[in-house]
Amino acid sequence: MIKKLILFIIIALIAISISLLTYTNYQIKQPLNISKTQLFTVTDGISFHGFSKVLTHNGWLENRFWLRNYIRLNPELANIKAGTYQIEEKTTLLSLLEQLVAGKEHQFSVTFIEGSTFKEWLMLLNNTDNLVHHLNKNSVAEIAEKLAINHKNPEGLFYPDTYAFTANTSDIEILKRAQQKMSRELTNAWQNKDENLPYKDKYQALIMASIIEKISGIRFSEFLEKNIFKPLQMNNSFVYSYKVDQIKENQLIGYRLYRGWRHLKINGTVNDAIVGDKNIYATHKDLLKWVNGLNNGSLISMKSLEEMYTKGKTKYGRNVPYGFGFRIDAKNDDKIAYHYGKWNGFSTGLSHYKDGLVVIVLEHTSYQSLGTLTKKIKKIVFDNFNL
Repeated sequence: MIKKLILFIIIALIAISISLLTYTNYQIKQPLNISKTQLFTVTDGISFHGFSKVLTHNGWLENRFWLRNYIRLNPELANIKAGTYQIEEKTTLLSLLEQLVAGKEHQFSVTFIEGSTFKEWLMLLNNTDNLVHHLNKNSVAEIAEKLAINHKNPEGLFYPDTYAFTANTSDIEILKRAQQKMSRELTNAWQNKDENLPYKDKYQALIMASIIEKISGIRFSEFLEKNIFKPLQMNNSFVYSYKVDQIKENQLIGYRLYRGWRHLKINGTVNDAIVGDKNIYATHKDLLKWVNGLNNGSLISMKSLEEMYTKGKTKYGRNVPYGFGFRIDAKNDDKIAYHYGKWNGFSTGLSHYKDGLVVIVLEHTSYQSLGTLTKKIKKIVFDNFNL
């Protein structure tokens, strides 16, 4: 009789334990009492006991009994991390614990708009919540020193983009990331630049783009559209950003030659972000309109045009075969103003001869012999059209 009673008690205890375990698992998977998505901050150094009290204080839990039981069985879920988290409506208690243990903090963001000044960036940072503000009492020169920038005015040295951050990130950390990204972009673009660009280093190229935007008051792409494309009716010309714009109809993609016979597509890269020596799309007819616009005074004065087609001199008096934007070749009294370029599968050439002939070559298969091809085209024209 006693043995049967003991057995009954053991069986009853096992049944109760299984029931409690099952119900605990059921309770932990129930949605929290949250009516809408909201942010929740776990303070640094808080104990799990304190955390559970906050849940009941917020009204998310009716009591802590089932939570404490579950943590006794799963102690690893007590290792919650401090931070600010976004808690979705109908989030379960178990999901919340897993989110806090993984440290999946909410990502805030701040966006620096292209064309805005450095002072405007500082104002934006100072008015952005959830950042720790260290820079609001510093001068621009002091900020440049903190960032180890060797310029008293760091204008243009930060990459315009959207930067995600977690709560209590410092404002100087955001600027460091923007500075580092611009440095990478400039370095990559400079390493792949057109060899004929008249700039000594990547910062000179950046300054030129900044000068255009500063003087015109608009972005480089908008400047071209307003002052060149529309006036000359270059209706098929545009500046393309692979991050923002959609591929247009009939827009070509660059290819590279692989193993001497196969052409592989070249996708957009971060280096495409800087335009000027790349990513301005046009047709041969539009480029001819541009040449004619230059030569008839529609775009610049005749004095500026003459300087464009004249070899330059260094400050030491040395002649260089470069005008403004064109290389100048005056051998055998056959003056040629020309420029070749290449970028990610595209090779382009524009040659303007003394007698008025203009040869335009646009191709997208990494062709390397534009000079030779241009001379062959010129010969074909002169041999067959009595020029």
